[in-house]
Amino acid sequence: MSQNLLIPKADSADIHSCCLLQYVYLGFWFERYQCFPWFVLMIAPLKLLFVSRVEQSHEQVRYFNAIN
Repeated sequence: MSQNLLIPKADSADIHSCCLLQYVYLGFWFERYQCFPWFVLMIAPLKLLFVSRVEQSHEQVRYFNAIN
């Protein structure tokens, strides 16, 4: 009986907030790993035209990483 008192019962609100957090995490994961390379491929060539020489090499590395 004392074991049952130490284990908290899960409310339906706790379960819904847990599911919501999982969906938010999956959304951020999708944005970071699936969409981000496409954004880099669109923006990096434009940035290459307007940045200094050191930043150009940095943008080239980002661009080639996005291609792979």
